[in-house]
Amino acid sequence: MLIYMTRTTFDDFLAEIEAEAQAEGPEAVAELEAFRLHFSLARQRAAQRRAQHLTQRQLAERSGIGQARSSRIERGELHYRDARRIDRRAQA
Repeated sequence: MLIYMTRTTFDDFLAEIEAEAQAEGPEAVAELEAFRLHFSLARQRAAQRRAQHLTQRQLAERSGIGQARSSRIERGELHYRDARRIDRRAQA
């Protein structure tokens, strides 16, 4: 039997996750904050690329990586240190 949960907004979903982390304790709260920072940095990287009017492909060519890897960085699938290293190469 499948049970479908309904959420009214994404903010409600985030509030639920925050409450769960609070209930689990300081380690869970710290993990949630690290998760937020990681994806915030990924979104910032994508915004910077767009502000420079570059496509992922163009940034990838400048930095010497593939477009797929550039996309994974912007989705938060690669560690941000890797993204910074790639961005430094692209700026050189």
